[in-house]
Amino acid sequence: MNIQENYQSLQNLIEDPAQSEVIDEFAKLQKTLSRLNQDKSFLDLFKKEKKVKGIYLWGDVGRGKTFIMDIFFSSIESVKKNRLHYHYLMSEIHDRLKKNKNKKNPLEAVTNSIGQETKILCIDEFFVEDIADAMILGKLLKGLFENRVVLVITSNSEPRDLYKGGLQRERFKEAIGLIEDNMSVLKIGNGPDHRMRNNMSETKYHSIHGENSHNYFSNLLTEKSPLGTERDSFVTVNNRKIKAILKSKIVIWFDFNTICGTNRSVSDYISIAKLFQNVFISDIPILDGEKENEARRFISLIDEFYERKVKVFITTAVNYKKLYTGKKLAFEFKRTESRLTEMSTEEYQKLRHIH
Repeated sequence: MNIQENYQSLQNLIEDPAQSEVIDEFAKLQKTLSRLNQDKSFLDLFKKEKKVKGIYLWGDVGRGKTFIMDIFFSSIESVKKNRLHYHYLMSEIHDRLKKNKNKKNPLEAVTNSIGQETKILCIDEFFVEDIADAMILGKLLKGLFENRVVLVITSNSEPRDLYKGGLQRERFKEAIGLIEDNMSVLKIGNGPDHRMRNNMSETKYHSIHGENSHNYFSNLLTEKSPLGTERDSFVTVNNRKIKAILKSKIVIWFDFNTICGTNRSVSDYISIAKLFQNVFISDIPILDGEKENEARRFISLIDEFYERKVKVFITTAVNYKKLYTGKKLAFEFKRTESRLTEMSTEEYQKLRHIH
């Protein structure tokens, strides 16, 4: 079934002309890939023909970028393909670089191996903020394109605004140029925020703090994990212990300061998202201009939990839509608010946890 048929067959589909236009562009890419796949010399064509341009899809939060990419990914058949969140991809790239550190050109070895493993790579939430990632992205993208890997990327930013204001941004401009030269850049137009379309049937976010939040979570966590819990426990992530207020096999409860107030990496959040299907975070303060680092970690945490369909329960000092009062991350935090809204819906709560 092609992407247009998959899209039209969905139940409760809200009419969205801007989405339909983007779907049509993805259908053209699917048709090109299907034509190449039907040829016996498919792999040779990937190597010898002019490059197949991928798609860089950007636009406002909640417009369905991830949704469209996932429909496209599921519609592609008989082609080596992979779909990764941007944070997970870069974590994997750095791991591979370590394993290939004795090679003459470690990054070239990594891109060559990816080129052998996949021909279509979908990358969700392309958001560059780490200088270590920014400095290698140009050569990484160049290597992938040279290996004829077709990229499909979603982002909230257009290419020219990526890593805007970042350190040594001049060195990053190579990556922007490669995206613009090797991909069709599409903006999904204005329309409804599809994450807002469902009313919250059972709100999982509570503006309570201190002792009240601890009492609430203690009762709720016992209900979610009736087989028992460990109090004042630890979870080992990336060879480091992280303190947990309560923990069971499928549920864990952190204090905000423990999970976002100290130096945590994206790989920590990826590991936690794999291990636990329910995560409780208590006492989230107002994230003002003095808590930009904590806010940045919280954004990354929610991204990874959303990606793996983790069920999140939080208590906050104020309504979660008023949590961030700083300036630097106002744009990025809109995505977090939108995702928290969707994560609180009954529809999301029914989704299967992805280990």
